[in-house]
Amino acid sequence: MVIDLEQPRRLLGEDGEWSVWYKPSGLLSVPDRLNTAPTLLDFARNAGVASPRTIGRLDRAACGLMLLAESAAAQRQLSNLWGQAESIKSYDALVLAPPPSRTGAIELPIGPGRRGAVRVGQGKPARTRYEVVGEYGAYHRIRVWIETGRRHQIRAHLAAIGAPIVGDTRYRRLACRVGGYAGSDVAPRPARVIALCCRRLALPDAGLDVALDDVRLERIWNDVIATADADSVQS
Repeated sequence: MVIDLEQPRRLLGEDGEWSVWYKPSGLLSVPDRLNTAPTLLDFARNAGVASPRTIGRLDRAACGLMLLAESAAAQRQLSNLWGQAESIKSYDALVLAPPPSRTGAIELPIGPGRRGAVRVGQGKPARTRYEVVGEYGAYHRIRVWIETGRRHQIRAHLAAIGAPIVGDTRYRRLACRVGGYAGSDVAPRPARVIALCCRRLALPDAGLDVALDDVRLERIWNDVIATADADSVQS
């Protein structure tokens, strides 16, 4: 089910080459194993993109900017640029508790876990940088940059240092057990929405640099918090 915080939309691009889209929480980036739920690729096709291909992905419960290639040649070029050190993939998150320091780097390996989750402490190397950039009501706003692209990397890494993301019940127990988070570890069901948003994508060699403004982010946070709170009451 798509949580209608905002419909997906094409923000900019070069026809036939690439486009940047906003993906709302609850929408798949690409088809899952059942292939029954709508995806961002479906919306792109309906908007006239003949052969959209994702460059990077966002978790279903997260939202924000996504880059789509519109040809096989563009996919090869953008995929190469995506992995370069000059590329920027910046995320904002609201967390339930502050991390141990205002800035830092998390270097913990990540590997497959059970039931779609990941396990921290074993697996492939993973590195996440973060900075606390302010507060948002009762929550702490963190800016995050990833230097590797593991599944659920931001969610698991922040939980592992005791700063679980608002709405992210999947990794609440990890936050308590490993990160020292003092809140409840009850996780009755996976989150529909979480307060994690890809806010900026930049590939300098492709002339691409796009970011969501604070006005849109504030609207996203308000909607995500309301939905997460409603889920908590229903659970």
